[in-house]
Amino acid sequence: MLRGWINRAYLDRRDLDEEESDAFTAEIDFAWRMELVLSLRAGEPVVDRLLAPGTDEEVFKRLEIVVIEGRAPDLAAELERIGSTRPGPTGTGFLVAGAAVRAHFDPDGGQERFGELGGLGSGSAAEPDALQRLRFAVSQALLPPDEPGPDDERVDGVPPQLYSDDPAQRLWVMQSQFGGPAFMSAIGSLDEFREHLPVLIELYTRGIGDIDEEVLEASVIFARRIIYGFQRYELRADALQWARRVAEDLRNATSPRAVRARVLALHDVVREAERPEAVAAADEMWGLLEGNDADYAIVERALLKHTTLDWEEDQQRLIVATEQLVPLLMDAIEHDEYEQQDYPLLIRSQGLWLFHRYCDAEDWPNVARTARIFLDWPGGAEERELDGIGAVVLRTEHSLDAMDQQTALRMREAIDEARGRLAELGPTYLGLVEARGGLNAARDVRDEDLQRAVELYEEVLPRYLEAARAHLEVVPEAREKSLLPAAGHASELFLTCWRADNDATELPRRRSG
Repeated sequence: MLRGWINRAYLDRRDLDEEESDAFTAEIDFAWRMELVLSLRAGEPVVDRLLAPGTDEEVFKRLEIVVIEGRAPDLAAELERIGSTRPGPTGTGFLVAGAAVRAHFDPDGGQERFGELGGLGSGSAAEPDALQRLRFAVSQALLPPDEPGPDDERVDGVPPQLYSDDPAQRLWVMQSQFGGPAFMSAIGSLDEFREHLPVLIELYTRGIGDIDEEVLEASVIFARRIIYGFQRYELRADALQWARRVAEDLRNATSPRAVRARVLALHDVVREAERPEAVAAADEMWGLLEGNDADYAIVERALLKHTTLDWEEDQQRLIVATEQLVPLLMDAIEHDEYEQQDYPLLIRSQGLWLFHRYCDAEDWPNVARTARIFLDWPGGAEERELDGIGAVVLRTEHSLDAMDQQTALRMREAIDEARGRLAELGPTYLGLVEARGGLNAARDVRDEDLQRAVELYEEVLPRYLEAARAHLEVVPEAREKSLLPAAGHASELFLTCWRADNDATELPRRRSG
């Protein structure tokens, strides 16, 4: 009788205006669901009502009721039969609902069947939200009676709304914990971090398995806090273990925030794992970053290139890789909202490395170009600044005649700028670099004209020591850095002269005492 009244009401709603019709429809839908519940509890046939016309969303809502109230073996068989004949998500919905009904009279069989059907699923966007909700409802229905439910598994410090059936409540918990005590413990003391670690783990673990995409996306930040906390306290094995877990948990994720979290976790694996595993993680990262124009992707492309730079064993390939890295670093600066790297330092370091390699090869156009990269990104420690600017002067000043006119002009401009930069550092800096240039000039002729080299060394060594002493009066902490070149050159000169005088290659033995 109730069912007949509902069907009649659906026809009568045509006489109502749109607003009244919608409200009336909602009331009728509720009555329809209650009628389905009563029929299931009474063991009456319900398949025709499940197959009644309606959207996929409506079908899944009917199946959710079946999951909760269905008990009869013949109903399980009928659901499985229907599911096997229907392609796509709707068919899968009937099959997983059948597994839930089967579990009431065959728990092991129902569990096994649900597992064969993918269990909770992958969270992929290929499955509609309604099917994912149905999978979650089935997973709850399949909990063994002797297993504690979520209420008994609550972790101290986690708001109880995390265990709510309402995804809005669960999302509220995730968002409310941003900046909370557990969240901030990653930058506190180690004891604080360990105390709050169970809360961070619970927030991530619950969230990453949630059927609601917003809840899942909100949970990944807690995994980042766990990894960061371990990294901050040099607990590298724990950090790597969690990075592996997050990378695997999010393997099939497609939402932007989840993909970003997987990229970051893979980068942690690249940095910390042994080479074969690190290489595999880097390959996965490149795949996720390809064609990805998000800010984090632009940054991670540069940082991944930098991380893997040392993997290149061939010098020429390393030069090519470094050339590729420099523009990536330049592009990353404006996209790194967290300013996690000193990009100017990275750029100038790579530019200076390339400068030295091109000097070695006497590739003067590239020498001039990379000197410009170094000079255009000033900064860094004073000692590094001195070494780099000094190199621009010393490695090119005596080679200008070997360059074509345009390159020589560009290089002269770079040398003049470098000298000006040295003068800004202080008068002793320029004197020290010029004296070091004399040492280098003596070394350069040593193999061709030893006598000339000896004469040059005798001339410039005292001058260099004088410049070094003057510099030490101004910068006393530079003692080792200032005197080391003189000691090295003197040692090389002695060994060269000794070999020439003794016509031997064996070094003299130091006398004991």
